[in-house]
Amino acid sequence: MGAFAKMWSGLQTLILGLASLGSSLSLYTEEPVVSLLSVSYFAERFPAPESEYRISVTNGEDVEANGITSLEETNGMPDKFLILMPSGCARYELPVERDEDAEGFYLMVHPGKKEGKYAYDYKDKADLTLTVGEGQLTIECSVDENDNSPHPSDYCVLDISSLPKDDSLLLVDLCVPATEERSASLWELWVSPEDDSRRAKGTFEDSGR
Repeated sequence: MGAFAKMWSGLQTLILGLASLGSSLSLYTEEPVVSLLSVSYFAERFPAPESEYRISVTNGEDVEANGITSLEETNGMPDKFLILMPSGCARYELPVERDEDAEGFYLMVHPGKKEGKYAYDYKDKADLTLTVGEGQLTIECSVDENDNSPHPSDYCVLDISSLPKDDSLLLVDLCVPATEERSASLWELWVSPEDDSRRAKGTFEDSGR
């Protein structure tokens, strides 16, 4: 990881930590909890488990999202993972609004967790095939089995910048190859003008100033 990526990762952790500080203070005071900071990503986020955006799934199931941390709860992560078995696929229709001034446009996959040796973690990610349109754009994604990164841009990123800027609906297929022996745990799909999912933006709330 380069110095710039490390800086963004550290900043994100600081921002999310400040955002959860208010709820922590409620343990020690009867005063109303003050929201110090609101946090958002540059990406539009869509759940991988069942939602209005998922139109079909084969050879897969939604399971309880075990091992969620307080920061992930603060970030509003879904309460379920989608587990796709080998040869399993999920199809989505994602409504998107692209900034006319943004040069880049990326689709990426946020991994879910699996039960590890000591706790639930992000290791043992299965290979994926990510496709937009009827084979219009596609990529095969694979990471080392010991990779424990939670960041979507470290797992699977498809550059969709070449799509017409007036496209407002993405048809997305997310599949595990039949040759893969592992199942995939999947949490969200992100659509972003940034190719680095670590980048977050924080705003101090008026009540926290």
